[in-house]
Amino acid sequence: MARNDKQFDAVGTMRSIRDRISREIDGMTFEEEQAYIYKHLGDEAVARFSGSAGRKEQPLPPPAPDLDAGDF
Repeated sequence: MARNDKQFDAVGTMRSIRDRISREIDGMTFEEEQAYIYKHLGDEAVARFSGSAGRKEQPLPPPAPDLDAGDF
């Protein structure tokens, strides 16, 4: 039988942090919320969580060749 020696309540901690942030950003515009996130996380963390950190610009694929009816 599994023992439950819980020393840290991750769910409770996550909920309290979420509730605090919700109270702090209540009534903010989208731009104000973005500024709040950048202020508290920093540019590097925001880029990492948005999936753009370390990602190189992908080149565009070559254009499709022009096809006319005789090519089919």
